[in-house]
Amino acid sequence: MINRKVVYALSALLLFVYSYAFISDFSEFKNFLNIQYLKFKEFLFLLNNAEEKRRGTLNEDVLRQLTENLELVSIRYEYGKYEVKLRKVNAVELVSLLKELENYGKVEKLEAVDNTGRGIFDVKFIVSPL
Repeated sequence: MINRKVVYALSALLLFVYSYAFISDFSEFKNFLNIQYLKFKEFLFLLNNAEEKRRGTLNEDVLRQLTENLELVSIRYEYGKYEVKLRKVNAVELVSLLKELENYGKVEKLEAVDNTGRGIFDVKFIVSPL
């Protein structure tokens, strides 16, 4: 039979091993939480110090000005959104047009079809003011 002192010693050893495993896991979890907290605080700092993007007002004159070098087919205003159709638009010009449009509104739908295979598109997009 096992002596009472041996049982107490084994119980104390087992308790020590379990407590050590719990403390090491807890410290890893604590480090994980600290890292996530610091990432969140950095995000809040960047969000509070970000510059607000100045947006112009979107109207038909602005759209005509942005597309003055392109072959404009039509501009339609319906339900608070502008539908613009262009013909024979180069891919580079299309990208720069979309970049400029982001300063005035949100491009909700874009259809660009290249039937030539040379990067010249027939474009239809719907843009709404923000």
